[in-house]
Amino acid sequence: MKKLLSALSAGMLGLSALTMTNVAAETIFPDVTEENYQYADFNNDGNIDVVDVYYVLVYYAESSVDHLIDDNPGYTDEIRANIKEHGDLNGDGMINAIDCVGLFQAIEAHGGVTDLDGDGLVTMKDAEYLLENDFDNNGVVDSYDVQYLAAYLKADDEQFAVCDFNNDGLVNGEDVYYIYGRFIQLAVDYEDSKAAVAEKYALSDDIIAAVDTLGDVYEDDLINGADAVELWTYINDNNDPGDVNCDGVIDARDASVVLTYYSQQSAAVGYVDNITMERFMADVLGDYDGNGVVDARDASALLTQYAKNSVQ
Repeated sequence: MKKLLSALSAGMLGLSALTMTNVAAETIFPDVTEENYQYADFNNDGNIDVVDVYYVLVYYAESSVDHLIDDNPGYTDEIRANIKEHGDLNGDGMINAIDCVGLFQAIEAHGGVTDLDGDGLVTMKDAEYLLENDFDNNGVVDSYDVQYLAAYLKADDEQFAVCDFNNDGLVNGEDVYYIYGRFIQLAVDYEDSKAAVAEKYALSDDIIAAVDTLGDVYEDDLINGADAVELWTYINDNNDPGDVNCDGVIDARDASVVLTYYSQQSAAVGYVDNITMERFMADVLGDYDGNGVVDARDASALLTQYAKNSVQ
C-alpha cells in the first residue's frame, strides 16, 4: 500500500494535490455517465463499490510510475484490462484520479457509501482514507482492508441482528466470542482439541449450529476472524460506550463485566488467559472514560452514571 501511495503522489494529478483542495467533488469533477457506470464493476464480483475505486487507483498509480505495483493481491490482468477499456469514466480521454472521485460520486448517487471520512464531501480525501486505514485490524494496511471495508459497507442491520447465537435477546460481545471460538475449533485437527475448545468458549451444539448458519457476516463462505471483527465493529457502532452487554441501559451489570475483565487481565499469565468472554464484551464498549484502557476507573464511572440514572 505504501508503494501505491508513493506512486499516486508522483502523478501529475497525484493524491496529495487533490486532497489539499478539500473542495466538494461535484464542483470540480465531471459526472460519470450511466453508460460508463454500468461497466465499472471492474473485478466482476457483481458489485460496483470501493474495491473498484481502489483498482482504478492502482491502475492510475501504475501508469504514473510506468511499472506494475506488485503488493495488491486480487488485482489481476483481467481487472487491468477492464479498466483500460472502461476506466475513463468521465470521458476526458484519460484514466486518472478524477475518474476515481467520479466513481466515488456515482456509487454514492446509486445508494452506496463513499464519504468515508464523514466530512460531508466526496473528494480524494476519501481515497486517502481508503488507502491509509487498517479496517480489518490485523496491524497491516493492505488491499485486504479495502475488501473488508466493502463487505462492511454493504452489510445491513438485519444481517447482524440475527447474530444472537445464545438466544439471550441481545447481540453483544458474547456473540463475537462464540464466532471466535468456533473459528478456533474449526482450525484444530483432533477431536479432543475440538472438545477442549468447545468447553473453553462455551460452545454448545445449539450455539455451534447457530454460528455455522448465521455467523458468516463477512460473506466469504467461512467462519473466521473476519466475521468476529465485522460483528465487533457493528456492535461498537450501534451501542453507547459503557453499555457493554448492549441492553440499552448502563447499570451495575455493565460495571460488573468491566471489573471482571480488569481482574482477569491483572491475573493473566499468557495469551490464552487473556481470551475470555468478558474481554470480548468489555473491549468493545468498556472504555467508558475514553482513555484507551479498560480498567477499574471505567467500572467506577459506570457505577456513578448508573446512580445518576437511578435518581432521575
